[in-house]
Amino acid sequence: MVLLTGCNTQKKDEEKTKLTVLALKGPTGIGLSGLWEKSENGKTHNDYSITLTSDTSEVSAAAIAGTYDIIAMPVNLASVVKNKGAEYSFLAVNTLGVLYVVENGNSINSLEDLKGKTIYTTGQGATPEYIINYVLKSNSIDPEKDLKLEFVADTSEISSKLAAGTIDVAIIPEPFVTSTKLASKTGNYRVALNMTQEWDKISSTPLVQGVVVVKTKLLKENPLAVGKFLFDYRESVNYVNNNVEEASKTVAKYGIVPSDKVALNAIPNCNIVCVNGENGVKYMKGMLSVLFEANPKSIGGKMPSEDFFAVVNVEEK
Repeated sequence: MVLLTGCNTQKKDEEKTKLTVLALKGPTGIGLSGLWEKSENGKTHNDYSITLTSDTSEVSAAAIAGTYDIIAMPVNLASVVKNKGAEYSFLAVNTLGVLYVVENGNSINSLEDLKGKTIYTTGQGATPEYIINYVLKSNSIDPEKDLKLEFVADTSEISSKLAAGTIDVAIIPEPFVTSTKLASKTGNYRVALNMTQEWDKISSTPLVQGVVVVKTKLLKENPLAVGKFLFDYRESVNYVNNNVEEASKTVAKYGIVPSDKVALNAIPNCNIVCVNGENGVKYMKGMLSVLFEANPKSIGGKMPSEDFFAVVNVEEK
């Protein structure tokens, strides 16, 4: 355990650490928006250079190469790259469940109502598929026999078809749930089920979808800088969740979400958090265990070694 104290103050003559950060667009990156803006104004405890991408393969390659100090990434990918030799440590959970069942119509009011339907979704071979299968199987629904999961590579394609009314049912993440609603021409588009709520009914492990990892060398050599990042990040997450209207403009400004209108409606449903320390490790291990049981390949074939799970706590003076 690394215990860091007094990270809420910054002496004027204290040199700030320059940290590079990579994050995915969408929910995984939303929590960084307040930190990003404050850093540009010189009001954070470190100096941050933040890069966004929409390509998970770019995130994976950057982790393997050790290009960035801190990376926000999907929960399973963090384990996969660790098992491939990436020298990063788990730091915090930053995104809980963001998946929703949506439909054009009013026929779905329970998971049982999904039987016999064709459901469009993304994330084949990744976390979304395993979440969906886990929830269905735990409710005695066979995803191969009782319904048809139609996997599409691009969520925006599903969103467009839903908006046009050419498909009826899908399981998609925020902010696509909101952007589809705003673009819908059908007049009967609705959110039918919250997959996080369905998950909570059958699992004692919180539904984790995004995490933050830190370069292990940085954690060992400059734990204070890591603690300061956590302090800045926690403040940023609180800013997003407690000032949604203002934060939606910030999120849109940096291109994390396409527009402030989408962000305004999506942020409350994105479950943006900062869970570090022992609770963060508990959440992470629990989620990876579920994914491993579903398919060991989903987390890189095995649970990551214990040295992956950094317990970093930040206390204010």
